[in-house]
Amino acid sequence: MKKQVRIRKALPGETPGYYNKTAKFLEKAAMGMEVGAPSMDSAKLNQIYDQVYISLKNDATPDILYNQLINEYALDENTSVMLIKSAMSKLAEEGYLDPEIVKDKTQPEEGVDPQQQVDEDNERAASDAEQE
Repeated sequence: MKKQVRIRKALPGETPGYYNKTAKFLEKAAMGMEVGAPSMDSAKLNQIYDQVYISLKNDATPDILYNQLINEYALDENTSVMLIKSAMSKLAEEGYLDPEIVKDKTQPEEGVDPQQQVDEDNERAASDAEQE
């Protein structure tokens, strides 16, 4: 099987010939290029942040937005929480939200273990299911 290559004209100081695309690719990969891993660029995150900000301004609940960010935009939990917290704090600064609500939602309760709180929530859900 013959390989088709495109011969290029050499620039001053270069040797004439063709580019070996595989060698160039492997050279970039060796330098640390991520191959096939989509990265979330800042423009996309800013667009998502604007949507979160507008939704919170229009009285959407943070829980629904959190689920939407994880399911529709495929963001991880930390990024989703960070976007919601920053949008809520900006809304509080602008006077759209009560600062006390934002402080309660963004700061975890002291002395309460998050795993313990999750266990308590699961126990409440199980007891509610048994009562029905």
